[in-house]
Amino acid sequence: MKLKLNWVQSIILSFVLFISFILYFIFTTLTNPKYDHKLVSEEYYNEELKYQELIDSQQNYNTLGEYIEFSQSSEGIKLIFTGFFADKTLKGTVKLYRPSNGALDKSFDLILSDDLVFDIASGNLVGGKWLVNIDFILEGKRYTKIETIYYK
Repeated sequence: MKLKLNWVQSIILSFVLFISFILYFIFTTLTNPKYDHKLVSEEYYNEELKYQELIDSQQNYNTLGEYIEFSQSSEGIKLIFTGFFADKTLKGTVKLYRPSNGALDKSFDLILSDDLVFDIASGNLVGGKWLVNIDFILEGKRYTKIETIYYK
């Protein structure tokens, strides 16, 4: 016995097979424990607000008009603050993030020398890519500068 389908029956069969595949795929992904359907963070709303604060503080730094210069040497990295900061009191932190190894991350209190320089000793650094996050408060306003440095 030979089964003969006309074009209407072929289209209907194609739709039924396609819908069956989609339902099988959805059922498999929802019931399989190896697929994790949890949120990255339970506190995503609060983290979004913190991220918006970071964006605002970066915009504050960009509108400040005074910049922080970076200098590398065999002794480490120097963060050189311009003369604008000479008679100002800064409170903040300098954080070093190593994208390839979180165990190397470091955090320092921002304490400037008399010549407005913050030194990061080479003993705290390994050669490669670093993200330097300078976060400080000046006259009640928060400022953030994030810079990528390739330390040799």
